Amino acid sequence: MHGKFKLIGIFFSVGFLVFILIQSVIPKIETFASQSQIEEVHAAYFENVIKSTTATAMNGREYFLNDQKIIILNFWATWCVPCLVELPGLQSLYDKFKKQGLEIIAINTDTDNAEAEVKKLLRVNDFSFPIVFDHDGEISNKFKVISIPTTFLIKNGKLIELFKGETEFNSIEFHSKIVELLAR
Repeated sequence: MHGKFKLIGIFFSVGFLVFILIQSVIPKIETFASQSQIEEVHAAYFENVIKSTTATAMNGREYFLNDQKIIILNFWATWCVPCLVELPGLQSLYDKFKKQGLEIIAINTDTDNAEAEVKKLLRVNDFSFPIVFDHDGEISNKFKVISIPTTFLIKNGKLIELFKGETEFNSIEFHSKIVELLAR
């Protein structure tokens, strides 16, 4: 029995020494890129995507994403309940800030032919912001959209903020953000 306790003691001592060694080495390992460098690469990627992307709305108008002062680019689908919950808030923003330079472009990501359903939704809810169909996923893929709703806040061709999931566009905080961006 005494030898068993001695063996356990040696095992724990070796384990403790390995733990101490690892703790002393890990802080000395440098990362290849800092968080700020990663964010710079991320921002540069989206800046290039924004500059190179055009979107043609249902009404036939072509939008150049780097032309507008401020753009809210919202990816949504007709089957997505949080997306449908967001749409009235987007309309409220559009009504309030369109004349000051805010553009809202809603990118419909339904892969099937949902145009009739979208037109009915627009008519019933009186949504007037532009809708772009992305049936083939070309725009969604460029913007690396993997879940919806996803919203990009863009100013002068640069990504300001990315929102994943349902966003409360009618909140005081979001309205304040838009007012601040318009003032800059």
